[in-house]
Amino acid sequence: MVHITVNFECDGERWSRGFDVDGGATLLDLKRAMLDPPGAQEDLDSFELRRLGRRVPDFEKIHLEHALDFAYLGPDFGAERAREDVRLQGDWVRQRENETFAAEAQKRRRAEQQEAQRRRDAAEAEKAAAAAAA
Repeated sequence: MVHITVNFECDGERWSRGFDVDGGATLLDLKRAMLDPPGAQEDLDSFELRRLGRRVPDFEKIHLEHALDFAYLGPDFGAERAREDVRLQGDWVRQRENETFAAEAQKRRRAEQQEAQRRRDAAEAEKAAAAAAA
C-alpha cells in the first residue's frame, strides 16, 4: 500500500487527509477512493489533483508516498481536462519511456566510464609496481 496525502483549501481554511492505494494504482483509482459514497464519472472529472501546482493526469501511476493538492474544477471544465488527459496519454507515455531510456543510457555510460577509470588506475598501479621492483 502507498499512502497519499491530499491537501485541501477552502475559504481560507486548510486541512489534509490521507488515502491508501495499492502500489501501481492510477490517480483515477485514488480519486475513486476519495469519493465516499462512490460518485459518477462527472464527480470524478469535477476535480483534479496537483503536484507542485501542476495537474497530475488521471492515468499516472502511483508508486511512492507523496502529497497532492486538491483543486475543484466543476463538471464542465473538469470533463474538458479529463478528455485532454485521454488525448495526451500516448504522448505522456512516450515521454516517460524516452526519459527512462535516457536515464538508463546515462547509467550505462557512467558504469562504462567508471570501468575505464578502474582499468587505467590498475594499469598505473602495475607500472608503479614494476618501476619499484626494477
